Amino acid sequence: MIDQEKVKQAVRLFLEGIGEDPKREGLIETPDRIARMCEEIYGGLEETAETHLRKTFRAEERGMVLEKDIAFYSTCEHHLLPFFGKAHIAYIPDGRVVGLSKLARAVEVYARTTNGHDHLSGNINFFHSYDCCARQYWRSKALCSHENTIVLIGFGNYGSSILERAILTNIISIEQHVTYHIFGDAQEFLAIHYRLGELFSLNQESGERDSLIFHDEIWAKSHEVMEQADRIIICEDDEQKGWSIFWALNKYYRVSGRIDLRSSRKTPGISCFGSNEDIYTPQQIIRTGICKAAIMINELFRRSVSYPTLSWNE
Repeated sequence: MIDQEKVKQAVRLFLEGIGEDPKREGLIETPDRIARMCEEIYGGLEETAETHLRKTFRAEERGMVLEKDIAFYSTCEHHLLPFFGKAHIAYIPDGRVVGLSKLARAVEVYARTTNGHDHLSGNINFFHSYDCCARQYWRSKALCSHENTIVLIGFGNYGSSILERAILTNIISIEQHVTYHIFGDAQEFLAIHYRLGELFSLNQESGERDSLIFHDEIWAKSHEVMEQADRIIICEDDEQKGWSIFWALNKYYRVSGRIDLRSSRKTPGISCFGSNEDIYTPQQIIRTGICKAAIMINELFRRSVSYPTLSWNE
């Protein structure tokens, strides 16, 4: 239950703290307004999504149910500033389904609390840039039927996301068995995906199913693996380190397969992926650029005049 009196007191103290006069005509009713506003934007703290998802219907179909573009508005837990976006929900029913409108209401419950920009109350996660990068990579550079040995160098956020997407999407045929050689710290990945051994051969190449081989030694010592690979994916989180690895491979190894390098900038003659142009749509990039320019112009204007003006957030 939101304590409106405490909210009002806090707003008055805040106004005093920034040098304002809470008794000024334009601010007298502000504490009351914000207290009422909190009932609306933080109402999710008093609800649970289960309330909306409790009612279900029998369904014989077993296909995936997907609802896209669920708009939500939430509050950043770090600065208490608003942010918004769209959520997508997909699930495979076990004989019963929930109404689509209930999914939107469940998202609203989680959104009407304070949240981080990359998650809603630990229940709804957004795609990070490295998730988007991994999706874009396998979409634009799909696995070919002749590729049986894939090497991943770098196993931080980008590397683990690329492997996850490979596991989910790289199924060409039941006759093709791919071996992935992973160079990097995989302890956290293996702890999370502790059941991988049920589907893949771990640390041993198999002729009957795909294999995941996690190497403890550094990639530079595995000359034979590098030279026999059908594809080498350099996906270091540290972009400069990735470039160093790329030049070392080309200079000191007889690589016969393709080399793909994660880079925020495209370079002629080099197979790069993960640039902003690849991950984000032109509309998103333009919108972001215009917004940044508008904020900068507004700030320059505020500094150039002698009378009080509103900040961008105001």
